[in-house]
Amino acid sequence: MTDQGLLQRTRYGDLRDLIARRFEDGRVISVRPDDTLLTAFQRMRLADVSQLPVLVDGQRLVGVIDESDILLGMHEDPSHFSLSVASAMTDQLETLPPSASLAALQAELDRGL
Repeated sequence: MTDQGLLQRTRYGDLRDLIARRFEDGRVISVRPDDTLLTAFQRMRLADVSQLPVLVDGQRLVGVIDESDILLGMHEDPSHFSLSVASAMTDQLETLPPSASLAALQAELDRGL
């Protein structure tokens, strides 16, 4: 209900205010590197999101996968869905702590990642 703005939550004045599903609340939808691309795609559709964090042991971030990572391979070969998330995820990550300012985020985006 927080996603729809029906419940209020604490405001911090930093990146935490932009995060809809917070990890500490146990609301993050994620996949494992050994999950199939079909599993990732289904979770994205169910949660109405276009990208997912790839976590090991539900804790350590090792990558990110988005719809384009999945669908580009599907265009060429429908069996692509049976491949692992690890085969298609982005593992070169640039991260900021949740307590970073919006200005810090803007500076990272301006670098042209």
